Amino acid sequence: MKFIRRMDEMEMDISLKSMRWSYLFTLLVLAAWAGYSCFTGGNWQLPLYTIIGQNLINFGATLFYRRQMDDEGWKHDVRCMLMILAVILLAGLAIPLFLIATR
Repeated sequence: MKFIRRMDEMEMDISLKSMRWSYLFTLLVLAAWAGYSCFTGGNWQLPLYTIIGQNLINFGATLFYRRQMDDEGWKHDVRCMLMILAVILLAGLAIPLFLIATR
């Protein structure tokens, strides 16, 4: 017994557009929650970690499927992501050290 039927191109396009809108909505709500909590002194870690996890899963799945389809562009994307991650980590370390040094 099959529970999932194959979609035609129109249904796949509609489904993809719906997923994009729901992803954007979730991202905006979590970003607003993190921003509000950051300024009011609330718990900002949960929405921020959810956004980071969501984007990491999205990026990883995209790379996985591109590699599976023999698309050579995934290697360039991995290099770019590693460079961005290195810059973010360096900034994350440098900013607290700068704030400690200015006290």
